Amino acid sequence: PRFVLVGLSMGAIVAAEIAESAPDRVVGMALIDCNLNAPDQHQLTTRQRWASDVLAGHFAKIVEEITPEMSISPEIHGALLVEMARSVGPAGFLRQNDALLVRHDRRPLVENFNGPILVACGRYDRLCPPEEHAQLVSLAADGQLAIAESAGHLSTIDEPARLTSVLERWFQMCDTQKPRRKYQYDH
Repeated sequence: PRFVLVGLSMGAIVAAEIAESAPDRVVGMALIDCNLNAPDQHQLTTRQRWASDVLAGHFAKIVEEITPEMSISPEIHGALLVEMARSVGPAGFLRQNDALLVRHDRRPLVENFNGPILVACGRYDRLCPPEEHAQLVSLAADGQLAIAESAGHLSTIDEPARLTSVLERWFQMCDTQKPRRKYQYDH
């Protein structure tokens, strides 16, 4: 009945949506390489262009454009990132892109969340810079910031051992915390 959410990038936006829908069930949230703001004009324009390009049959071009932004080591991880994008495919990309076009500002959720929040990011995340992550932590009543020093937007790929270690320690902390409110469930 109670759980901890972990989300990476768009998954963090989904985690925030779940926490808003079921606040009494979410014990903690780990938000990794994310932007919980509503899209700005630049993001709207870029994502609308991407949608047009994909609909015109240029999915491979968009993957080629986006891939270097995901990792600080595209020469090492590039093939994996391209394969991940291809596995999502144009239709999946369009669904994700559409969802990101209409997302709402979820920073107030962080401000009002009644549990621990881990915010983690790559030092060289150009899509969601560390400053945005530090702002999220400053909003949280019980927030912790972890920065992977040799990582970009997909810190879990650039520095998997570092992120795994941070998450393991944070999960242990969540497991030992007492609930901050009484929970009551109908069975």
